[in-house]
Amino acid sequence: MSTIQPFRLLDLPREIRDAIYHATLCEWPCQGLFRHSIANTPDRQVRLEVMAQKVEPNILRANRMIYHEAKQVLLKGNKFVYIQMVARNPTLLSGAFVRSQIPVVATGRDNVVLFKDLVVMKHLIKFAEDPGSSPRVRLDAIILHQDLTDFCKALALVDVHSRRFAGQSWHRITILNPFTTTLSPDFLNPTNQVRAPSILWHVSVPIFFVWSR
Repeated sequence: MSTIQPFRLLDLPREIRDAIYHATLCEWPCQGLFRHSIANTPDRQVRLEVMAQKVEPNILRANRMIYHEAKQVLLKGNKFVYIQMVARNPTLLSGAFVRSQIPVVATGRDNVVLFKDLVVMKHLIKFAEDPGSSPRVRLDAIILHQDLTDFCKALALVDVHSRRFAGQSWHRITILNPFTTTLSPDFLNPTNQVRAPSILWHVSVPIFFVWSR
């Protein structure tokens, strides 16, 4: 008869459990060149390569307590950002990702919708272009907050080098609060943002904000 006993994660101190959750859900692998590209099709859709899947979200299914603890670490450790870009010229959409090698967690509407309750920010970008018959191309992607600054720098270069020059792209940023149903519902309150300003990105150019709770 086997004497092996089941391992009880909840018997460990909370600090150790949080470290396990972080290693399981928030440590993405280092990766070389991303093969972001524009598809050779009539609508020239942008194709983004996602990061290798090292995170193990199945731990969220263990039980109710582990779900709430692990989800809180998942949100704090990643701070997912939803990027949606629309333009007639797919080169404008790919420029921020292809040349700057921005890591992508998920891409495509069907995959991005799975993060709808996990993102802390949604950034919608539309490019003003000359009227034409080409259909508008839409790009949906999830990136990590840690890569947001690099994405915005790349986006600024795309805008500067676009046909209509800078200032012709339209931006709408919605700040979301996925912590409302976690053990730390006030994580994004003003006091915490003052203490840790890196929680969210501070925009230095005029952009239209929408706050959602």
